[in-house]
Amino acid sequence: MSDRLKKLSVEYSRVQDRLRFRATSTSEGEFQFWITRRIVNLMWDGLLKALEKSMGADEQSNEARKALLSMHHQDAVESREFSSSKKKKPPEEKPIPLAMAVKIGNRENGAVQLTFITDTKQEYGLKLPEESVHALCHLIQNATKRAKWGLDLNIGDDGVLARAPTGNVH
Repeated sequence: MSDRLKKLSVEYSRVQDRLRFRATSTSEGEFQFWITRRIVNLMWDGLLKALEKSMGADEQSNEARKALLSMHHQDAVESREFSSSKKKKPPEEKPIPLAMAVKIGNRENGAVQLTFITDTKQEYGLKLPEESVHALCHLIQNATKRAKWGLDLNIGDDGVLARAPTGNVH
């Protein structure tokens, strides 16, 4: 997906015990797939490393990197509009694919490239600016807390951050 991202959501499904990842773009429409606890665990460090690199913090000391990451994360999350989707969704007509792997890399312009590979061998690519990656991390944190998966998904020094809103990103 190379065009503008309109909406991003990550929601926990108790029935599936998985996260449903949905992205909607201006021209490509919506795509969605399931993310397991294993995939979240595998991708978390990659997301943080990509954020550090996009911010230029990868050359800093550990303490400076954590502080910088925390400040950027708080600023990005506070500047986004999050909403809860309370609407009833229509029943799915086709099965939702399962993400089996994820590739994470940095682009020249500071964007982060995420590519999810599903069980049907389909690839879903997202090129996200730094602020959207922070929003994605925030959504994943909230969804995994609701799932009670017991994952330690911290960004920088989370202890210094103010409480941010929950919901979907618009």
